Amino acid sequence: FAETLRGLEASHICQSLSFHSFLMLPMQRVTRLPLLVSALLSRLPEYSDEHITARECMESLNKLVEDCNEGARSAHRTEELVNISKQLDFRDMKYIDIVSPSRWLVKQGDVVRVQWKDTNESVRLTFGKRNSKQSLVLFLLTDLLVITKKKGDDKFAVIDYCNRNLVYISQLEREDSPIPGLPETNCFPAWLTLLQNNLNKTQEMLLYFTTEKERSTWMSLLTSAPVQTCYWFGGRTPGNKPGLKRTTQEK
Repeated sequence: FAETLRGLEASHICQSLSFHSFLMLPMQRVTRLPLLVSALLSRLPEYSDEHITARECMESLNKLVEDCNEGARSAHRTEELVNISKQLDFRDMKYIDIVSPSRWLVKQGDVVRVQWKDTNESVRLTFGKRNSKQSLVLFLLTDLLVITKKKGDDKFAVIDYCNRNLVYISQLEREDSPIPGLPETNCFPAWLTLLQNNLNKTQEMLLYFTTEKERSTWMSLLTSAPVQTCYWFGGRTPGNKPGLKRTTQEK
């Protein structure tokens, strides 16, 4: 079949067009029909029966094109989720089938997580502790945030996930002193809190983005509430615990 298809595509009868080009023709013709009817409308008497019929036809065609576009968009979203699902490795944690007609990928992006060693807590901001940095890839779906780390060219190990409506993020501003472990440049930190992660526990992470625009985009996507801004002044732990002052600013 493949050999025959290549022969047909190379034929002068097909004008060297690929099979995919012919599959696209019906869709392209549907989108051109409203333009044809619109040209007819401009040449018909405004209150004639033909004009009324053509206008009704125009409305039906526009609805058809809208349905076709929505179907194509839905198919693309589903295909994208299927590909992402094949790339995710949930390892020992509870598996989630992310492919759903009502779900699609909102955003995918890189971020760096900062952790302090010799502690089992999510983050302990203590001077003198050795820190480690972990490159992560975030997958934000319509109803789910999946946090992963890259394990190959096309594979991602899932380290945590949380329902989107149970994710809290706040930007972090360094005022009086630098936060230990964070770079001085190209670093725009934020607190990420999973109120109910894959273990039904609250998990906090100190993350930083490499551009302010990227941080702002993620904060806009992850919260519809006023942006929370934290000011570090040399304390110990995240959240509203001693050492971290949280204020609310409208953005």
